Amino acid sequence: MRMRGGFTLVEMAITATIMIMASSMLIVFSQGSGNRLTLGTEAAKISGVLNRAKSLALQRYRTEGGSSCGFAFRWNDPAATYTISPVLRDEERNCTDVQPAIETFALNRNVMFQGPGDTIIFESPYLTTRNPLVIQIALRDNPEENTAGIEVTAGGAIVMR
Repeated sequence: MRMRGGFTLVEMAITATIMIMASSMLIVFSQGSGNRLTLGTEAAKISGVLNRAKSLALQRYRTEGGSSCGFAFRWNDPAATYTISPVLRDEERNCTDVQPAIETFALNRNVMFQGPGDTIIFESPYLTTRNPLVIQIALRDNPEENTAGIEVTAGGAIVMR
């Protein structure tokens, strides 16, 4: 008797079906992971810029100690940008006079800020925060489901949510 090698047509069809199902599940899973990765990356970048503004506020106080009272982090949703600006004291000696930006950053084109733009001011020497809040970002194609947040507390702590 002679033995035949190879697979039958039914075995090949079953194997192809299993491979197609596994590949489709992998593609769907990788798209969701890519969305979470994009949001996480942007949240980390924003957190880094917030830490930079906080650091500049402390450095400025130590080196100049005069007119600059802190640094502001501002974001603008329609432009999809965020900036760091020095803050000076106004006539009443309040730390509210935000100057033009010294550094500007752009969001990933697939990410947007949720809500209107706003300003967070890190004041020296005690590093208090004027206008503490949560900065919300979301994916443009699905803003209800894919969101991330960065909370800035009154004490200057920055927490990713």
